[in-house]
Amino acid sequence: MKKLFFLLIMAVVVASCDNAAKKSDAGSAAEQTVAAKPTKKVIVARLTVKEGAEAAFIEVASALVKATNQESGCLFYNLYQSPVDPKSFLFYEEYVDQAAFDFHAASDHFKAFQAGIDGLVDGDMIVGQF
Repeated sequence: MKKLFFLLIMAVVVASCDNAAKKSDAGSAAEQTVAAKPTKKVIVARLTVKEGAEAAFIEVASALVKATNQESGCLFYNLYQSPVDPKSFLFYEEYVDQAAFDFHAASDHFKAFQAGIDGLVDGDMIVGQF
């Protein structure tokens, strides 16, 4: 009986050690995934336009969206208008890397957009980079 009890305890200990090792390996893999720096560049830009300027803003922004989606380094570029507050807009952008984003920021169509929205925007654009 003592022998059976001892074997049972040993099986539990071995199983516990095996599970701990698996968790440790999984944790290491997860840490490596988080630690790796992504090359993709994501931008989320929010802004509010002045009352009555929504249509004019959409016209200027639509040209930017169309031209940006044709850039070779652009993965995705879209404009969203809030259904709750029609003066609130959000750009969601994805680029293959920082260089592609830099190309976009220096492009003629981006400069034309900046000039075209002068007087339409209410406050500052809030830009998040990921």
